[in-house]
Amino acid sequence: MQNRESYSYSFKFLGVKFDVDIDESFSEAERRRLTAEYTNRKEVHYHAKHELFFVPDCTLTVYTNSNPTEYNGTLVFIPAFCKHYSSRADDYRILFSFEQTGAKKTAFASFIEQTFSACAPFSFSSFSEVSVYVEELKRLLETPSDEQGELVAAIFKLMIYRLYTSSKKSEMT
Repeated sequence: MQNRESYSYSFKFLGVKFDVDIDESFSEAERRRLTAEYTNRKEVHYHAKHELFFVPDCTLTVYTNSNPTEYNGTLVFIPAFCKHYSSRADDYRILFSFEQTGAKKTAFASFIEQTFSACAPFSFSSFSEVSVYVEELKRLLETPSDEQGELVAAIFKLMIYRLYTSSKKSEMT
């Protein structure tokens, strides 16, 4: 994984405005140092934005209330203001926030608000198509390009929309 700067992308989709920040990747030495610091000092923290860890080939350990949970080969969601700390390995972090656009709340806006108002971390591994998104995100993030931010945001948008349509099908049945 190469060192690169963080970058941001915003888009509007079905009555919701998303702000997405893709965190920089760290060198191996820097990653080991940061992981050791966080694990040893147990720096509990929270964010005003939601945190989505993309963990393609490694294990991410997230600690909430001193209880560790390990995740591998998936996307891990940590809600805004959820107190936690994590032991990161070779992964990427996507920070995002959202807000409703327009005066009338859409069904999609209600779904996003409900889905991402959780109070504890969860994994998207139960979502049947998560492996497709994990592989595509890995491919995009490992190959730097000028369109990288837009492409990652497009994958994020598609993943969120498929989660929404899948939930609608479940409600109907």
